[in-house]
Amino acid sequence: PPDPEPLMPAWLAALLTPICRPAFEGPSPLFLIDSNVRGAGKTKLVHLIGRILQGADVDSMANVTDDIEMEKKIISIAKAGDSMTMIDDIGGMLGTPSLNSALTSTRFRGRTLGTQEMAAYDLLTTWYATGNNVQVYRDMARRIAHLRLRSNDQNPEHRQLPDVLREATKNRVTYLQAAHTLILGWIGAGRPQQPLKGWGSFEGWNAMVRQIIVWCGEPDPGETREELASHADVEGNALAGLIRGWKLIQDNKGCPDGLTVKMVVDYLELNRSMDELDELRNAVDMLCPGGKNLARQLSMHLSHLRDRV
Repeated sequence: PPDPEPLMPAWLAALLTPICRPAFEGPSPLFLIDSNVRGAGKTKLVHLIGRILQGADVDSMANVTDDIEMEKKIISIAKAGDSMTMIDDIGGMLGTPSLNSALTSTRFRGRTLGTQEMAAYDLLTTWYATGNNVQVYRDMARRIAHLRLRSNDQNPEHRQLPDVLREATKNRVTYLQAAHTLILGWIGAGRPQQPLKGWGSFEGWNAMVRQIIVWCGEPDPGETREELASHADVEGNALAGLIRGWKLIQDNKGCPDGLTVKMVVDYLELNRSMDELDELRNAVDMLCPGGKNLARQLSMHLSHLRDRV
């Protein structure tokens, strides 16, 4: 990437998290590696971690948008005690209610594959995900440490590059010792704590992995959240357009006391050619995909967003 600095600390955090996992309480964020084109090396970066930590690639699973199926996959991962899990090649939206819940807990209860029976297991896997220009479900952006690859090549898979996976496997001991040296060096220094911006739900991970990275002189890997939220948080970005468009209709109709959802939906229907409303239309489409029973869908979504700042 043209600017590699934000990538390095987040990748180091992704490498150190499985090693540190028994040493801190609570969950760790999902490490999302996305890029602007195919073949940029996203999956390879995850497998590079696998080669160093376990001498093999990280097991991958397909992205699932159906929440029941995702729930069953999470239960299978927890039951198997997998230390690392990769959701590979995401083509659109990442996240379901079950995955959101799993990322902020260390124990998960759900249906097992092939049955309707409920079961609960400890969930201590480190999550990774890869995709192109990934969009995220609702407030999932706050659960993600983001790594962004930007390639100027239309077909980056044609580049001639060193075989880094083979190198990591061949010299695995050296790289693994280096990773442990970073951790033990921080512990030996008295576990110094730098004043970092908080990251709710991941206090244990913050107090160890983030601190190790910053203590080593690297930028804070937590800062990558802000770029992700500005580009991939579908709900957050849609809300800004919704508020601006809502205010526009309110002013046009002369309703200083506010509007009902039905008034807004009817106004959009009657003014389809009004370019000023395009931002609002796009926001409504993002919040209520499909467009069926639009007033009901939008009303329910606004109820979900009640009191949100």
